[in-house]
Amino acid sequence: MSFLHPYLFFITLSWVTINLLPISAKRSTYIVHMDKSLMPKAFNSHQNSDELEALKKSRGFISAYPDSTMMLDTTHTPEFLSLNLGSDLLHASNYGQDAIIGFLDSGVWPESPSFKDGDITTKAPTKWKGSCKGGQDFNSSMCNKKLIGARYFNAGLKAELKGSFHSVDSARDDIGHGTSVSTIASGNYVEGASFFGYAEGTAKGVAPHARVAIYKVSWL
Repeated sequence: MSFLHPYLFFITLSWVTINLLPISAKRSTYIVHMDKSLMPKAFNSHQNSDELEALKKSRGFISAYPDSTMMLDTTHTPEFLSLNLGSDLLHASNYGQDAIIGFLDSGVWPESPSFKDGDITTKAPTKWKGSCKGGQDFNSSMCNKKLIGARYFNAGLKAELKGSFHSVDSARDDIGHGTSVSTIASGNYVEGASFFGYAEGTAKGVAPHARVAIYKVSWL
């Protein structure tokens, strides 16, 4: 830890280097990187097991973690969850086209490309008896053959809070949780999805052609 080194060493890197040098007579230990933004300071180094054990006895040592090769986070959720055995069933059902999945959460952001319906050729199943209710910043026309239902329930909450209710008064998701959960389960195909350029691919839910009905019951 940086506050444990003598004031003679103004630079933490110098203090760490001095502590590492006597650990290895063969000088196989060397610092790869030091992160100065962390408190306590952290560094990455190459060491063998004996050198690591010696370092653990140093004053100020907190912990050490081995470096390892990790896979990037995936946008292919079914494969990531090893659900390949159900692929034939999903294909036979046209990836859930006649299924209706309901979500009781924080609402929906209908503009998300995960709710597009361009590749869904049939109307909502005849068993569907729900509706799409408009409200603040949410028009009922935002529903389609993918997002077939959206409603919100807050009358009791508004009565309790009286004039201090400040959430979006509609099914629109203003915190993102409901949108995230519903697209994981049934989001349509979105090509070129990535996390700031990482793990680029085609994002999709487990049942990308399933219909979605979202009910906003969670409010902030």
